[in-house]
Amino acid sequence: MTRTALRPCLGLALGAVCALAACDDGDTPPAEAPAGYTIGPPPLADRPLDSLLVGEFAGYGDYDGIGGRAQLMRHRDGTTTVQLYADGLAPMVAYGVHVHVFPCDIAQAGGHYKIDPAIPDVIAENEIWPTMTTNDRGVGTTSLTVAHVARGNAQSVVIHDPMADNTKMACADLRAPGPAWTAAGILAPFAAATEADGSIAGDARLSVDEQGTRIELTVSGLRPDESYSAHLHALPCHVGDGGGHYKIDPTVPDTVAENELWPVVMPDAAGAASATLSSPHRVRASGQSIVIHRKRGDASPKVACATLVRRDYDDVETSGLGVLLPEAIAQGSRLNVEARLVRRLDGTTEGFIGVQNARPGKLYPVHLHAYSCAVEVAGGHYKIDPSVQAPTPDNELWLDFEANANGFGARSATIPVLARPEATAYVVHDPDDGSRLACVELR
Repeated sequence: MTRTALRPCLGLALGAVCALAACDDGDTPPAEAPAGYTIGPPPLADRPLDSLLVGEFAGYGDYDGIGGRAQLMRHRDGTTTVQLYADGLAPMVAYGVHVHVFPCDIAQAGGHYKIDPAIPDVIAENEIWPTMTTNDRGVGTTSLTVAHVARGNAQSVVIHDPMADNTKMACADLRAPGPAWTAAGILAPFAAATEADGSIAGDARLSVDEQGTRIELTVSGLRPDESYSAHLHALPCHVGDGGGHYKIDPTVPDTVAENELWPVVMPDAAGAASATLSSPHRVRASGQSIVIHRKRGDASPKVACATLVRRDYDDVETSGLGVLLPEAIAQGSRLNVEARLVRRLDGTTEGFIGVQNARPGKLYPVHLHAYSCAVEVAGGHYKIDPSVQAPTPDNELWLDFEANANGFGARSATIPVLARPEATAYVVHDPDDGSRLACVELR
């Protein structure tokens, strides 16, 4: 079954009133659940998300059995939350976990992310270190919130092996969805700029898509008799005056024009300049500012800067197709299942499932689960509040549906919280005995 084949049927059972059959999770759910429910009030207006970055874990080298997901949330209250779910690890082990500065495929994610990059020492309070201890199934989850807005060079999460000198064993990139994005900023002189540079103004724009990167600069207030240069830099303007140059290959320390992005700034008689630079390189989120230097002899002081701020973050959607489990195969079932989970920047989560070839008139229990399909067939139900063990619809995400006369069924529901990364799979249960018929891995 393809997604195209399923979509014409997805809306046919929306809004159906669904009752819950008994499930095989060791709990007895209530007899009924509301149809198309939304739980609770909307999220607080003073704590929306500014951005949500996600990535899936993959092992390095011989650590090839590790899976899971990490997510980083920047809140508009000035905090950052890092959460992760990982499986395929050793049971009952405390693992070191750190946010790192490179993507996973560059120098195995490079070094640790520093809240204050001017401090070279490894200090927990200056970094982002979630602590994680696995359970008896080798599954670990963790969450950490810090009073700091993570910059664009927070690019990955690494799990270290405490039993092998903290070797980097698995990594998940922290990325926003979609290949295209833009960031822009206003040029202004640095605080220490001389009077000659104090009138520099303008704007900068960075555009990234599948073809590469485009940088556009418009500048005024330059001195016509001076020479200037401009570079994409690796930190925001307020952090180390933009830090060093952005590197296409960050493992190359030397200043090489071919490894960096240098728009050409040439002032006209009025002290104005426009510059455009196109590159086939797709800039990473660690390209965070445009810095203008004034050149005179061997000196090249930084005189103005624009922090590049991204505003076009999207919601994060994970989706998948159902895999039939042994019970369904034994029944000769032909269930076709498509499902998705959307984590929204307003702090809510929407689930959706569509099914073909179900038994007409039957009420199918469907739940969001807390393990991947490969681990104990998705484990137990995902809990909004993990301390509440009873399976209740107001603490979980249920997508129970009633199949119509043609065997089609669909259901959507929204919960008023952002699902943690362990919300990784849906399970479709048998309407008669609650056995697990299909599992949908959400990727």
